[in-house]
Amino acid sequence: MNKKPLIIALGGPWRSLDPGLQHTYWADVLLKNQFEPLVGRTLGGIPAPSVARTWSIDASFRKFTFRLDPNKKFSDGSPVLASSFKVAWERSLRLVPNVDNGSLLDMAYMLEGFSEFESRGHISGIVPEDPTTLTIHFSRPFRMALFYLSGSRAAVYKTTPGGFLGSGPYEIHELAPNRVALRPNPYFAGTPPVPVEVYHDTPQSILTHLEDGETDVISAITGSAIPESTWRSHQVSAIPGPFSSHRVGYVNSHTGSKCFRTRELRQAFQYAVWTALRESPVSIGTPELVPWDPQIYLQGQHGRLPESKAIELVNKGKEHLVHLVECTRERPLRLWMDDNLRSIGLGLNRLGVRTEVNRVDIGNYFPILASPERWDVIFGGFSIPHADPDGVYHALGRNGSILERVTYQDSVGDLLESGRSLLSASEMDGHYRSVATEVLRSVPIVHLGFTRSAALIRSDRVDVRNEALQRGEAQFDAFSLK
Repeated sequence: MNKKPLIIALGGPWRSLDPGLQHTYWADVLLKNQFEPLVGRTLGGIPAPSVARTWSIDASFRKFTFRLDPNKKFSDGSPVLASSFKVAWERSLRLVPNVDNGSLLDMAYMLEGFSEFESRGHISGIVPEDPTTLTIHFSRPFRMALFYLSGSRAAVYKTTPGGFLGSGPYEIHELAPNRVALRPNPYFAGTPPVPVEVYHDTPQSILTHLEDGETDVISAITGSAIPESTWRSHQVSAIPGPFSSHRVGYVNSHTGSKCFRTRELRQAFQYAVWTALRESPVSIGTPELVPWDPQIYLQGQHGRLPESKAIELVNKGKEHLVHLVECTRERPLRLWMDDNLRSIGLGLNRLGVRTEVNRVDIGNYFPILASPERWDVIFGGFSIPHADPDGVYHALGRNGSILERVTYQDSVGDLLESGRSLLSASEMDGHYRSVATEVLRSVPIVHLGFTRSAALIRSDRVDVRNEALQRGEAQFDAFSLK
């Protein structure tokens, strides 16, 4: 095995490496290489074995029974047990998040016994039946449970005085605030991975490092950050992944501008943004990786509206634009965005909407987001965790794990909450069309579009194992030096 480490770059900061506090896209990428969830997922989004080899679901979709792989071990050689999940999840739920992030909350609040967790100290709905059998009881039907149990927030980990241990292919050791070493987990079953060093920097910098040969792989870079010249480069091979994130403007309707206290003026802002985009299209990254779209659901998903209906709802804001213009005369809207979107601010100004535009890189907006008194709108994004239309719950739902409370709208939250118990496919499309419609009417966010993720590799130096890529383009053990 080549002992030289593979150098992998990420395009933004991971911040916390505590598996119970993961709250950035890049932390998710990094941690899923050390920690394994109960259920895996294929590149196509289909649930697949991970720590659990098999599972069964009762007819009510409230009881899920998982049989674990008895060969799974933490990186210290100790076995992964059913009780390991209970200990890890309950620890995560006790943590005080350092951002507006609820860890497992968007799944855990549906567990039986969750409401007594604080008083009892444990959740009765998480039941280790024996060392390799875990039963999970939900208080109501939960069709998306397998999807939520496949995320990095649902991974199993072991807490030790020296840090956290996982059962994935690597152990993470921090070298500096922006650099970590990943050493192979000696107890991980499968092809031994090569040693890896991972660092983060701005997307522009890591692309330069890749072209200059200082970096071997850029993992899980969003399509909006990939110039078309790099995508077509003969030195670089691109491995496209699925649509991984939404591009949005978070609208502070609670503590921000008084202009956003009414849905009519939020609709006017949504209309103004999309008018600005139509008049001065923003060119970001590689076009096929970044489709612009006002709807929260992708083509082919339940809940997708006819294009004419979505345009009609966006244009509804036109009749209120004059009132938004008048409102912003008193105080400009405080917008935070990266340089790629600054033309939106200019377009708003042309329409008479006064703005104060502040620059923030898309990977560094979390501290601003955590200070809602500083912003009226922040342009950022959130992940697409799975293909079910409930996938927007973590950002827009009542108990969403990354919900920004100052954007929350009851009308959207109530619809998402009732949708979680639907089991019939015939009911889902109509229900989630109502969700999509209400987002465009109440405007907790202005939806700009979607972004695919991709891995970029120096094909002259790096080999790819396709079987590892089936677990996702962010799996570092898929790559090795030639």
